[in-house]
Amino acid sequence: MYSWSFRYTDKLNNVSETIIEQIHHTFLNGFSLKQGWSLEGIKYTLRNSNVIGFLTNKKHAHIIEGYAFYSIPSAKLYETHVLWEDAICLKKYLQGKGLASFRVLLKEMECLIQDKTIGWLGGRTQNPVVLARYAKLGTLYPIDVRYTDKIGRNIIKFLLKNINEVKEIQARLEHDTGICRNFYSEGKLGDYPTTGETAKQFEPLLQQWRFNRSAGDALIAIVRLNKPIEGTTT
Repeated sequence: MYSWSFRYTDKLNNVSETIIEQIHHTFLNGFSLKQGWSLEGIKYTLRNSNVIGFLTNKKHAHIIEGYAFYSIPSAKLYETHVLWEDAICLKKYLQGKGLASFRVLLKEMECLIQDKTIGWLGGRTQNPVVLARYAKLGTLYPIDVRYTDKIGRNIIKFLLKNINEVKEIQARLEHDTGICRNFYSEGKLGDYPTTGETAKQFEPLLQQWRFNRSAGDALIAIVRLNKPIEGTTT
């Protein structure tokens, strides 16, 4: 049986090298890569995230099968909080089984959210499966509504001010499209399909914007949830 365990990253002052190496192994396995995301890069992302979760098997609880890093800024965007996915990955054999669905993850971190109301979920991606995961939850920027829209412009301003992952790419970020050119040194990050029913929801627009996965382009995407999620202190 697989389950998630979430905690605040300030409780992880002494993350062992073994855990860092397991995160790295999970990343390479999940994205079908031979190299990428250095150990120092993982440590840096940990320092810049608020919440981290590990997926483990009850029988082998010491082995990380998946990870999820999040940032939750204290500032609100249109009266609700943003949950930002800094990094998320499952080992290949566990993908597509619903273990990383938004509702599953939120249920596991309810107590950490506490008195916050999560009204937005976002991240940096180039994967149409991730975009589809977001799109099911509400209005997806910049796909359903562009960042050139009034709300879209305010979203970009908020992200540039409050999300480290976006701050760091502001010099390369196209504010109108949310594309960061040549971000991933690995190029296309993973072996996911870019054709078929899932991809066709997004590919025409991305192609119009000359989105180039092979060159490492990434998209800043954020969904305004149809049903905001309230945390609990119980």
